[in-house]
Amino acid sequence: MKKPDESTRDDRCFPVQYTATYNGAMSISPWLVLVIGFVLGSIPFGVLMGKLRGVDLQATGSGNIGATNAIRSMGKGPGIIVFILDALKGALPVLIAKAAHTEPSWFVYAGLLAIVGHIFSPWVRFKGGKGAATGLGVLFGLDLPLALGTFVLFILTFVISGKRVSVGSMIAALGQAAAVWFLPERTLAEKLLCTAIAVFILVRHKDNIARLIKGEEKPLDLK
Repeated sequence: MKKPDESTRDDRCFPVQYTATYNGAMSISPWLVLVIGFVLGSIPFGVLMGKLRGVDLQATGSGNIGATNAIRSMGKGPGIIVFILDALKGALPVLIAKAAHTEPSWFVYAGLLAIVGHIFSPWVRFKGGKGAATGLGVLFGLDLPLALGTFVLFILTFVISGKRVSVGSMIAALGQAAAVWFLPERTLAEKLLCTAIAVFILVRHKDNIARLIKGEEKPLDLK
């Protein structure tokens, strides 16, 4: 099937479906890419790591299945592994969509569904993580310079705030959402995705925001 015209497709927010096989690329339905995105995103690596370590992550610490609670409950090593795996499950659907040569806005929707799958994972009764690591992974798959800038901003604000992960996550999320609107050659779909990532992360950190206001948010001990 013919590809959408290069001169018009970049500004589309809604994808046009086609399957490509040129230059030896694999043939895969864009709809299957979206399913892959959600399924990969829904894998609760924090819970699985907890089972390997004999820890019920949902009943320990904050009860969240993300990397921060994994570090607090199981230690730095297992927690960093959870962070990497959560990021990978965000990047992989985007990279698969690119490898399949789907229309570019499908990259965005694959990444979005990975984040939705992580936050609303059916394997943990739709009580998943907060989306920060998976959202960062999506950015790495979609836009490497923006992802690197976002990660650097996270590290800086994490350190400046006294090792408070929530502050770093929220500032980085807001930073990438603001930056993408001013960067050249970014599609409307990409801009809306980055905005959606920021909204998801802020909403999922509402309890952290309340603790920050009260001065009760605990720093992360990486020793």
